[in-house]
Amino acid sequence: MQVSRYFINSAKISALKIALVSDVHDRDFGAAQSSLSEEEPDIIALAGDITNKRMSGNSAAEKVFRSCAEIAPSFFCPGNHEYAFAASDRKACEEAGVCFLDDEFVSREGVFIGGLRSGCRGEKCRRSSVSPEPRTEWLTAFDRQNGFKILLSHHPEYYTRYIRHLDIDLILSGHAHGGQIRLFNRGLFSPNQGFFPEYTKGVYDGRLVVGTGLSNTAGIIPRFNNPAELVMIKITGSRDRK
Repeated sequence: MQVSRYFINSAKISALKIALVSDVHDRDFGAAQSSLSEEEPDIIALAGDITNKRMSGNSAAEKVFRSCAEIAPSFFCPGNHEYAFAASDRKACEEAGVCFLDDEFVSREGVFIGGLRSGCRGEKCRRSSVSPEPRTEWLTAFDRQNGFKILLSHHPEYYTRYIRHLDIDLILSGHAHGGQIRLFNRGLFSPNQGFFPEYTKGVYDGRLVVGTGLSNTAGIIPRFNNPAELVMIKITGSRDRK
């Protein structure tokens, strides 16, 4: 596992350290947990596919949520693998100490944090070139908030269609698994983006951050030149990057 670090400047906030966790898929979380403890983030953003299908009764998922909540205020929005999440799963998440964001937003000390849930609801997403349409009506109210705004959106391909035109300062995504196989610093394939996808790893437009995820495989295709990744993002109001 590698730790990737990105720096983003904003006039809206003095300093904020955010950890992006995505695509754990019920795999071992020990290394990431240790790194998170050492990093001491102000916020942990769990941007989807932490588990596969459900959380209730899932000890692996519960460990991730509880571990994160013990380190820093943590926020979670479901990804495509959490298509079957129900009221009981939300309750389990909240009992673990994590704020569950289902097409809604909250305010914490002047920072607004929202979660755009995957359009996969009630049935498994197909690996097509077009991702399912999310519910975006609530984004209008989120866009109008006066302050630094963070949006958890598991699908990075949602950015172009639904988010780019909005006044949102930071969008945090996963899903693409770094393109699974990386050649010449570019991903080969991503669900819902197809071959040579646009958004797989790094910072785009100075505000969309895509993590490659913390699980080592996607289906039967192993990752190549593409280690599992914990992402640390430092927001600062100055150019100081210490």
